[in-house]
Amino acid sequence: MCKIGKIEFICVAIILFFTTCQPNQAQPKPSLYSGNVTVQGIKQQVEIFFDNYGIPHIYAQNIEDAYFALGYVQARERISQFEFFRRLGTGTLAEVIGINGAAFDVPTRTFGIVEQAKKSARLLKNSPNNALKKSITAYLKGVNTHLADLNKSGEKPKDFLGSPTQYTLEDMYATLGGFLFGFPAFGMYSDILTDQLVNTVKDERYLSELKISTGTPVNTSYAKAAFTNNIKNDLKKPFKFHKHLDQERLNAIIKFQENYKYGLKNSNSWVLSGKMTTTGKPLFSSDAHVPLAKPDTYYEAHLVYPGHSIYGLFFPLAPLCGIGYNQNISWGITTLLNDDIDLYREKQNPENPNQVWENDRWKNVKVRKEVVKILQKNGTLKDSVFEVKITRHGPIINQVKNEITEEAPISMFYTGFKHKDAALESFFEMSHAQNLLAFTSAVSKQIAPGFNVHYADKQGNIAWFAAAKLLKRPSHVISKVILDGASGKDEPLGYYPFRRNPKSINPPEGFVMSANHQIGKVDGTLYPGYYVAGVRAKRLKKIFGSGKKFSSQDLQKLFFDDVSPVFKAISEEILKVLEDHSVLTQSEHHRNAARILKSWKGDHSLNTRGPVVFYQLYVHLLKNYFEDEVGKELFELFLKGDTPVYGVIDRSFEDIFFNKNSVWIDNKNTPKKETRKDIFAKSFGVAIDSLVSKGLLGKQWKEVHLQYYINLPALFTGQKGFDLGPYPLKGGINTINKVEIDLLKVYYHGDYRVAKTSGPNNRTLVDFSDMDNKSLGVLPTGQSGLPKSKFYSDQAKLYNNDRLRKMLRNRTEIEKKSTKLILKK
Repeated sequence: MCKIGKIEFICVAIILFFTTCQPNQAQPKPSLYSGNVTVQGIKQQVEIFFDNYGIPHIYAQNIEDAYFALGYVQARERISQFEFFRRLGTGTLAEVIGINGAAFDVPTRTFGIVEQAKKSARLLKNSPNNALKKSITAYLKGVNTHLADLNKSGEKPKDFLGSPTQYTLEDMYATLGGFLFGFPAFGMYSDILTDQLVNTVKDERYLSELKISTGTPVNTSYAKAAFTNNIKNDLKKPFKFHKHLDQERLNAIIKFQENYKYGLKNSNSWVLSGKMTTTGKPLFSSDAHVPLAKPDTYYEAHLVYPGHSIYGLFFPLAPLCGIGYNQNISWGITTLLNDDIDLYREKQNPENPNQVWENDRWKNVKVRKEVVKILQKNGTLKDSVFEVKITRHGPIINQVKNEITEEAPISMFYTGFKHKDAALESFFEMSHAQNLLAFTSAVSKQIAPGFNVHYADKQGNIAWFAAAKLLKRPSHVISKVILDGASGKDEPLGYYPFRRNPKSINPPEGFVMSANHQIGKVDGTLYPGYYVAGVRAKRLKKIFGSGKKFSSQDLQKLFFDDVSPVFKAISEEILKVLEDHSVLTQSEHHRNAARILKSWKGDHSLNTRGPVVFYQLYVHLLKNYFEDEVGKELFELFLKGDTPVYGVIDRSFEDIFFNKNSVWIDNKNTPKKETRKDIFAKSFGVAIDSLVSKGLLGKQWKEVHLQYYINLPALFTGQKGFDLGPYPLKGGINTINKVEIDLLKVYYHGDYRVAKTSGPNNRTLVDFSDMDNKSLGVLPTGQSGLPKSKFYSDQAKLYNNDRLRKMLRNRTEIEKKSTKLILKK
């Protein structure tokens, strides 16, 4: 295992909310995948067939028994994962790992995740006993049946954090809510950086070249003027410049909330109609990117009960199938990245810290007492008590810690906490829909976070929906900076009705796709968000617009496309501008680097050398463009961690780079006025020197771009040997086969390893020419969370060799390739 500090990995895990695993788990017994088990809680016998990849095919005679069985078998493979997620979501990690856990429990309690979970659980308990309620209740019973078995047997897994206790509805909603909050938390992080950027630069010549609120449209249906006028329109909105946060306070607020910021902005999904395929039937692909760790985030399962056959990928401790297909339709998601979270600077009453100014008067804030229990070295628990102050916008996030109490209170408004939690209901109805009309109704119930939702069906329909409750703001508001919380002028105006959300149903071009890029217009203007640059989307659009008809094999290859046309273009431009500059020939090392870049096709295949040189050049290029204006500390936050080159810079840099007159070119700290050639030469020279000093020049991508699947709880137990990897991994930043690289580590250490927060966590391909026999999928490592299971890492070879496996749906074939477990009353 790579040598990384324990605290760093704790942070990584919470950042993502799903990096957990099962070292020294109670090992699978011979009866785990076969035999007869008597359980309490089912109505009739359930047959479960575990196929040759450990995927359960559950055959039940009613919905309750189907979801009970799902909860039961998933818990048997992943119970330590469940417990870890539960503690993250409920803010109780410090009870079992000590003081380090409090750094994550405090934000969880502050943001209101637990309070929202309590409300959701209360609403479900008081709701009619419909199919959704039956499935959730039964699933939880199945999980708790396994927990009861653990208590009865005394065979608690050694990595289980605490003692097994029965899970509640509140636990389930908090676990799911904590995961879902990671999406807007990324936006919160971005808003803080953008506010700091704007109020550090304070020069509209520079700000006018940044895509602060929106990205570049990719779809042909968007009017060109919608984007070209976007920056100008933003600048017409007066920036309310104020003193930027000093470095201590910036670091404090970043540290407070960064544990929920994770890199879930890298997914792809595309659907081709029959007119674009060789079979004349739709092809549906989903390529969700979430953290790569053990066990894999998703649990693959197949549920069959009267009227339904649902095959898909389920989240931990929730009967939520985010990607899948049934008898008639398929569905999948990527992160929408719409802006659904706003930060407000409140005006606190100097004579009463429990009051803030609202429009024209002082108003009392609500105060909620929170108690975090912290495990002590002697094994006892000590209470740590703090108060959460809540304004009309939401909780104050920067007054929990003493070191930042002097700063004006900053509160957090999040759409998801202003409404009931609808994720379980929406996804449940999606998975049970049998046609486009029912599916559209299910999608319309999504609130926050937002998703790009894709669809295909047997009738040949394809569709894409921007699924979210989109916030309506005053026209003058720039939602990417901290807003005025006192005057009332920046208050939300409500929400757009779902019918106004961007969507595409059976488009004439014959395909729909998303790659976290700018969504369409709402009421005539592009909707603000944290969208990526659109590089992947442009490449997909070019490929699908080629006029060819696509086969299943073509789309399988597309999952692993590792070419970045933009990075290739940047490399070519640098070499062209520096063609007569001595920096290219000042040593054999520099000549070698230039030759490598000249022959590089922008690919990130295992044997190529180009990316090793390019990323070092790229990070120095960014440094020489931006650091003099924004300062070293802020610039390094742009590069750091799981989401390197945060949104605004990511969206803006291509245009800035190719703009020969960009104001960002000149280094304002030097007496001379630098040219592009100066910046390029300086960046190239320093980058090559860095590569040489680190022994990296000439290295192949497979030697440096490595993926580790870290088994986190083993860090607590001190045990070794339960991680997987390293595996050489194709792909890179801004490729369809996208993975993240911590550019700050590239800059300082020459460390190109895959950032622990991002990567393709599944590949799913549904072929509507024969859904039951030609649909394919793969997980990064394996289905099981039990290290001794043969299903722990059996898919790693497939995944790392660009291969998929058949997803079984035909019962006759399933029985031939499976072992059988029977649940009896």
